[in-house]
Amino acid sequence: MRDRLPFAGPFPFIERAWPPSVPSEPIVNRLRAWDLESDRAQTIDRAGGIDRDGILDMGESANGRRRLEDFLAAAECRLR
Repeated sequence: MRDRLPFAGPFPFIERAWPPSVPSEPIVNRLRAWDLESDRAQTIDRAGGIDRDGILDMGESANGRRRLEDFLAAAECRLR
């Protein structure tokens, strides 16, 4: 049986008020556009259709907190 990974979200990562459960160690991540008021994923219009899951990024990283910082730097068009 596989060990379950802790779920850290949804949370407003743009505010950089990340919960302690976001580690500074290896993670598998899925960043989504999430509407906190309705507690649902935001839809995103894509070239191939509508993304109802609001996925912005999927991947893995050696440092979870660093991955969030890098993602925000790219979203804000600034160098890291």
